[in-house]
Formats: sequence, structure tokens, C-alpha cells
Amino acid sequence: MKRLKRYVLLLVTSLLIGLTFNSCQKEPTATFTASKTTAEIGESISSTNTSKEAKSYEWAFGDGGTSTEDNPSHSYSSAGSFTVSLKAISKNGKKTDDASASITITTSSANTPVANFSFTGDGGAAPRTVTFTNTSTNATSYSWNFGDGGTSTETNPSHNYTTNGTFTVQLTATGAGGSNSVSKTVNITSSTSVPVANFSFTGDGGTAPRTVTFTNTSTNATSYSWNFGDGGTSTEANPSHNYTTSGTFTVQLTATGTGGSNSVSKTVNITSSTSLPVASFTYTGAGGYAPCTVTFTNTSTNATSYSWNFGDGVTSTLSNPSHVYSSSGSYTVQLTAMSSSGSNTKTATITVLASVPVANFTYTGAGGYAPCTVTFTNSSTNATSYSWIFGDGTTSTLANPSHTYTSGGTFTVQLTANGSGGSNSKTATITVISAPTKCKILSWKLVAMPFLDSNGSGWDPYNGPDVFINLEDAGTGVFIDGESGRVNDITQSSLPLSWTITNGYLISDLSFQYYLTLYDYDTADPNDMIKYLGFKAQNFTSSYPTTIQLSSTDNTVKIDLTVQWQ
Repeated sequence: MKRLKRYVLLLVTSLLIGLTFNSCQKEPTATFTASKTTAEIGESISSTNTSKEAKSYEWAFGDGGTSTEDNPSHSYSSAGSFTVSLKAISKNGKKTDDASASITITTSSANTPVANFSFTGDGGAAPRTVTFTNTSTNATSYSWNFGDGGTSTETNPSHNYTTNGTFTVQLTATGAGGSNSVSKTVNITSSTSVPVANFSFTGDGGTAPRTVTFTNTSTNATSYSWNFGDGGTSTEANPSHNYTTSGTFTVQLTATGTGGSNSVSKTVNITSSTSLPVASFTYTGAGGYAPCTVTFTNTSTNATSYSWNFGDGVTSTLSNPSHVYSSSGSYTVQLTAMSSSGSNTKTATITVLASVPVANFTYTGAGGYAPCTVTFTNSSTNATSYSWIFGDGTTSTLANPSHTYTSGGTFTVQLTANGSGGSNSKTATITVISAPTKCKILSWKLVAMPFLDSNGSGWDPYNGPDVFINLEDAGTGVFIDGESGRVNDITQSSLPLSWTITNGYLISDLSFQYYLTLYDYDTADPNDMIKYLGFKAQNFTSSYPTTIQLSSTDNTVKIDLTVQWQ
């Protein structure tokens, strides 16, 4: 009964204080000024809040934009007249006042669209597809007129001209600042194309008498005239010609069509029957770092087949091969040129340099509390061995080591990669946080509790239990008395219940045994303790969680602590 009287007295006192506080609240007055009442699109306007007796503010800028800042800035993306509204809210949140002002936004010359475009694909005969590239600025939509009745609203369209002629193409670019147009001329030429003479041939390079076959690849032509360079001629499209003597002959093909005529000349070599092969070659790409690709150009004469030895155990019979040297060194390359008359050999020395190592690595696990294990992943190239310095006096020669930092601090990690081409180093900074020595309890939360005592009766003889939690030691010491924050007449649906610890409670000795004791305030039993949960902060230092979950041995009471490690 004494406890009930004390509770009623406290309740009446709290109501009187609350009524006195509310009656003293002053009406808020909303006022503000704008840095500009007329501005251009995109220009920032600052609002200066001169309201009084207000704790918070709600702004609406008339274009959908809002803010809760005291003195916000805002810019508009379109022209027009906008009403800026301010709502000032009193300190207790129950009283408001409004103020507004009109802002006019105009179009800036910098926002006026400028239409422009380029195009490719003109100049040929119809049908012809021309591709247009839009280079307009300050525009959001486009309208094309291709000059032949065709239109488009795409940004970068393509258009097919089906007839020849000269067409005026107009692009209109539209944006917030208005619209702008530009016109350019597209030419589609006559479909009568000029012939282009061309041909290939096979069968040359041998000894006379020698038949060479010509393949005509000319375009836009209807008739042909061949001159084989030895007095022989032909009007066939794809002739063959027999050379009876050795020598170098200039073959000319003239292709004729409705668009005119065109000629091309190429050289045919017919060797002497007694000529011996002469092996010769050049190369490019040598002197680089392994792996190194060297390209060989065969300049041999009087030969019909070839044999290459690249000096590293690899061979080839191609005329102009390429070869990749996978390791550094000096290699003797040999070419043997062969024909029915004999063979000839030439050699050259190729040098390939060893690749310089490039040290590189990544890591995971840094930034944790000591002791902190960091795993390093080596991504170096051209290296065969490695040297690690972890910045705390320890080293390693493993390719991908892991290292445990036993104390907090900032450490410079260095990896040196070594190979036949030299060495290279890379450094990175690792941060490890010193292990906390203190723990501050910020709040606790009652997650679960029994609503019946060991006798099967309710804790409270009237309604639900009136609960609070104390932080205590094993004796009589109470470090946090939670009775003033008790919650009355709770039911199962009331859970979870949370209490914030004012200024928090600092645990300086992590090994000290604490107890969280759950009480029912108005139980008829003088012993109004429901359950206590013991804990030591040091038992949670393996992971330093921000939430410590505690349970009674029978799991009927569960309390979560929100903590901050220091």
C-alpha cells in the first residue's frame, strides 16, 4: 500500500509539471527572406529564416522540392512563378505558423538550345543510308526533316535515300530555353559508278615455260583488256597466259564500263631454269620482353619452299611466319630456301629480354581490433620469389601469407617481387584498432520474461507486472537503479521493452561480475525479484559486439545490452 501511495504522488506531480510546461509555450512566428525574388534556371536562391519561438521548420519550394534545414538553398530546373512556403513548428511540436513568398524563374541565354549535327554515308548512289550524329546542346527533344519527305524524332537517326539528288536536312532542337534549327545539304550521286580494276594471280615464281592464271576482281566493268608484258594480250575476264622466257613482266588490266575505264598493273616473276635459291629475311619485334612475338618477312628469291628453325626447338614451313619466344635469351634463327635447283641458308641472332617483375597485392581483414589477422593476396607478375615486411618487425617469403597484428596501430606493408628481370616493390598501409579496455552500457532491452511465478500465479495480484531492471553486483551494491523507469501492467504483447541509460554506464574493469536483476514492483511477495542474469564484459571480447545478448539458464528471461567498446 505504501508503494501505491508513492506511485500516485509521483504521477500527480508529473502531470502538474507537464501542464505548467505546456502553458508556458509561446506561439511560433514564421518569417523569412530570399536572396533573390527573380533568378535564372539553375541559379541558387538562399532563404534566410528569421522565425521566432520555433524548434523545427518545413519548407516547400513550389516545384516539388522540400527541406527541413533552417536556412536552405534551392535552384529551379524550369522557368515560371513558384511559391516558397515555410512552416515554423513550436518547441513542443503542437503549434505552427506559416509564411510564403513568390519567386520568378526566367530562361538564361546559357540554356537556349543550339542545334547542330554531322553526317556520314553521303556521296554514293541511291539507295543510300546516311547516318546523322546529333551535336546539339541544351536540348531535350529533336525533330528531323530529311528533305525527301522523311522525318524522325530520334537523337541520332539513320535515313535511307532511295533516289539521287541534293537534299536539305533540317534539325530542330528543343529544350527548356526554347528551340533552334540548323540545315545542311546531303548529296546522293548518280547510280552510274566508275569501274575499279583489280586482279590476282597464281603460278608465278617458277621457271619458264610457266603458265600463270589471272583472277579478275574488278567492279563496275563490262569489258576487259589485258597486256601480259611479253607482247601477249587478252580480252577474257579471267585469262591464263604461258610465259616462255624468264624475267619480270608488268601485267596491266584495263576495266571498262558505263562509268568510264580504270587500269591497274602488277609484276609477275618467271625465274630462270638454272637460278639457285637465295635465302634472305628480315624481322621485327626482337629485343622485347618475354613473352615476345617476332614477325619474319621472307625476302628469298628463286625458292619454292622454306624451312625455319627458330633456335628454341620450334620450326615452321610457312613463307612468312611469326613466332613467340616465351623466355629470355639469345636465339639463332635459320631459314633454308629450297627449289628444284637446290637450297640456300641464312641465319640471324634474335635477343629476347627478361620481363621486369611488377609487384602488386590486395588484402582483407584490416581495420579490426587487435589481435587482427590480415590475409594478403599476391597479384605480382613476372616474379619467382617474394619478400614481405609487415611493418611490425615480422617478415615472410610466402606468395600469399596471412599475418596477425597483436597490437593496434598503423603499419606499412612492403612486398618485393623478384624475377630474372630484376625486382620491384609495392607498399600499402594497414590500420589495426587497439583492443578496447572499457565498455559503456547505453541501453538494455527486455526481450522475454515469464508471466507466471514458480507457483503458477501471476506476479501482480491485480493486473500485469510492473517491471524494471537494476544493474547490481553479487552483494548489495546497485550501480543503476531502474525503479524510476518501470513500466506498469505489461503483457506478452508489451515485449520487447527498452530503457536508455542516461549518459550510459561505464564498465572500467571488464573482468568484474555484474548482474542484471528483473523486478516486479507491486508483487504481494516481499521478494519481488523475478530473475537475475550474471555477465562479465570480458567474455564478449572475442568479437566486441555492439549488442550483448543475455539469457537466464532456463531461457525464460532474455535481456539485450546495447554497448559501446572503448
